[in-house]
Amino acid sequence: AVDPKDPYFNKLLRIMATRCMAQAVYFSSGNFNSDQFQHYGLAASVYTHFTSPIRRYADLVVHRLLAGCVSGANISMNFKKASVARICNVLNHRNKMAKSASRGSTELHTLMFFKGKTLVEDAYVIRVRANAFIVIVPKFGIEGTVFVAPPPGSVNASRLPLLFSFDESTQQLNGPRGVTIGLFDKVKVQVSVEQMEGTGGRQRLKVLCTSPALPDISQLISEALQLQQSLGGDGLEDENENAPETASSLSAIPDASASSSAATPPSAPSGATNATTAATTKRKTRETQDNTTK
Repeated sequence: AVDPKDPYFNKLLRIMATRCMAQAVYFSSGNFNSDQFQHYGLAASVYTHFTSPIRRYADLVVHRLLAGCVSGANISMNFKKASVARICNVLNHRNKMAKSASRGSTELHTLMFFKGKTLVEDAYVIRVRANAFIVIVPKFGIEGTVFVAPPPGSVNASRLPLLFSFDESTQQLNGPRGVTIGLFDKVKVQVSVEQMEGTGGRQRLKVLCTSPALPDISQLISEALQLQQSLGGDGLEDENENAPETASSLSAIPDASASSSAATPPSAPSGATNATTAATTKRKTRETQDNTTK
């Protein structure tokens, strides 16, 4: 699939295709059958490191093995399969740790860049779950999660109304008034940094969808908690009797056919609780457990 009008879409397809493939690893050829010798990126039946510009240890190991096989030179290396396999395991472990450190560094500097900023940018939906969808922002090369329902275990999660239903067969979220979110949809998101409650000041990237305009789920949770505290402890169990009349949070989502501004996400009304949808949420918890994002 190629879209001549959207070059990044073509790049996005390649990114997602490679993510589905098995991670390449170092291994000793003496421990596996030849039909397992393949490289997912090069589509080559036989491949090994030979000369890398940064001279990784994997390259040095290959050089020594070749030197010993071709010239019979005396090299300080054990050629036994078990020895080579142990070296490969160490290489794989160090490679994994290096990638983890790289991701951590990227996350830190991303938070440093966005701290004190609120930016609205184009994004693409790359994954859809029952309670959220994940987007990638091409301008910055970052990914973020936009929640359409509270994460599992959130305070008052079962007391907030369900705004979207998840169609697993089409990988699409269907909301009120014709709003839908599906794979590869182009949306606008607002990116900022927020403090995580109860973590001693730890920060995280916050992503809100502004076009189509969706309510801030974390704000709904916070306001529901404030309402519970104002009613006294677990007083929300009798929402129909005790909760003040408030507009449904569904009103925060405009009609899909109407034009919407991407400058500022809508503010959800306070005290968004609903006894009927709370019961529905509890019934669907088990059904959607495998399709939710934490």
